[in-house]
Amino acid sequence: MIIDYRVIVNQDQRYPTAADYWFADDTLHVRVSETGNPRMNVLLALHELIEALFVQSRGEPDLSTDFDLPYEQARLEGKVAPCGCLPTENSEPGDDIHAPYHAAHQAATACERLIAQALEVRWEEYEAAVEKL
Repeated sequence: MIIDYRVIVNQDQRYPTAADYWFADDTLHVRVSETGNPRMNVLLALHELIEALFVQSRGEPDLSTDFDLPYEQARLEGKVAPCGCLPTENSEPGDDIHAPYHAAHQAATACERLIAQALEVRWEEYEAAVEKL
């Protein structure tokens, strides 16, 4: 497998998100929004990588955009998401229990928090930087 990792401006994401991944052929593409802090960019990428590999290793289809796009649209419009939940300003689609990759997202977040501590990135500052995107 090839991993294509890039830091991009937030406006170039496929949809409103701080980070994204997708598989194409034998390549895992990871895109993270520029936070202005290289360690935070790596944390975003690490999360996406772990989530993607967790989903792939379980043989699950990558349904993240099928869930994320309508979820984020509902957030922008202040409406209920198709799953029946009301997205909050700071919630992430993967935190919703209806997300098809919820377990993968939770595992990735746990790893992300551990590495943030090792990199001496304060979680509150990291969350604030991501929310600004």
